[in-house]
Amino acid sequence: AYGGEEADPHQFGKVIITPYLPGFSTIPDSKKQKYYDFIKPRCPMIPVFADPQFSYIAIDTLVRYNINLTSATADRIKSLVVNTIETYNNKILNDFNVILRLSNLISQIDSTDQSIISNQTTIKLYKKLYPSVGSAVNLVIPFDIELISNFSSTQSTHNLNIQKTLTSTRFMYKGSLSQFEDDGNGNVRIVQFQGDVVTSVSDIGTIDYKTGLIVISNMVFDSYENNVLKIYVTPKDDDVYCKKNTIMTIESSEINTTIEAISQ
Repeated sequence: AYGGEEADPHQFGKVIITPYLPGFSTIPDSKKQKYYDFIKPRCPMIPVFADPQFSYIAIDTLVRYNINLTSATADRIKSLVVNTIETYNNKILNDFNVILRLSNLISQIDSTDQSIISNQTTIKLYKKLYPSVGSAVNLVIPFDIELISNFSSTQSTHNLNIQKTLTSTRFMYKGSLSQFEDDGNGNVRIVQFQGDVVTSVSDIGTIDYKTGLIVISNMVFDSYENNVLKIYVTPKDDDVYCKKNTIMTIESSEINTTIEAISQ
């Protein structure tokens, strides 16, 4: 819960309350009404109920282990590391008002097994969207954190492996496989692919690196992969905190683990 003066736009005289039932992204209006009826006589302000927002974390980790210190296979080490990350999510994250501290996660990965020498772990945040297809839509995507801004190149054509602050899962646009990315100048553009070469098609929105607000305007999707559009961003700080009614969590499908065996 938080005061309505913190809402955007402000809602003075109100208190914003977000109920969260694990496993459900929303709760029925009938339950909200029951909560309202219970709270209102006990609250000097007007209770307003809002569904939780979610910020998901994608983990990319390269783990090196000494094969002379364990009989475990690379697959076993990978399974242990994934379990460590999932346990971190269940104990530290997956709630309101939580902080992901990357150094702490890295330390826990190193402690997963005595054979692990080191790990190189990076994170991205992403939102999951379900825009309609075949007609123009406007998307407003608030991450509410500062984003790194020195990744991005303003070049309209570049190699596929160039890092970007903003990327997305792929979608079909005007009959061609496409993706969103930022241009380093605060613009969001649609890009398309020819082998390992990425070419900008058109600007479609804006990104504010300070606030993490992304706005995409008048976008028409032909379709998008797996019935969900994911927008990825790279935070400026390795310690990530989500505000107000946002739940931060790690999905197992977005834990990308590479295991490297070393003999020492």
